Amino acid sequence: MAAIRFVGAFPDLPGVAVWLCTTTDAERDDLRADPALPEGVRDVLREVGFSPIDVASSGVVVESQQTVDREYDGSWFLAMR
Repeated sequence: MAAIRFVGAFPDLPGVAVWLCTTTDAERDDLRADPALPEGVRDVLREVGFSPIDVASSGVVVESQQTVDREYDGSWFLAMR
């Protein structure tokens, strides 16, 4: 995996978006196909102290650098909007 990014829209809203950033579309597709992935990410959020409301309000996005390069001119900022 190339990177993990966390996005919170507003400080007073619960939860975060956890972006798992891969190098290739194939790596992305493999992660997206794993049905245990979202709960595994929620487990990590619990372990590091996120509240139950934050955990329940959080989501997981898996995207590849290949897609960001192809569809967003290489800008993760644009991809994550």
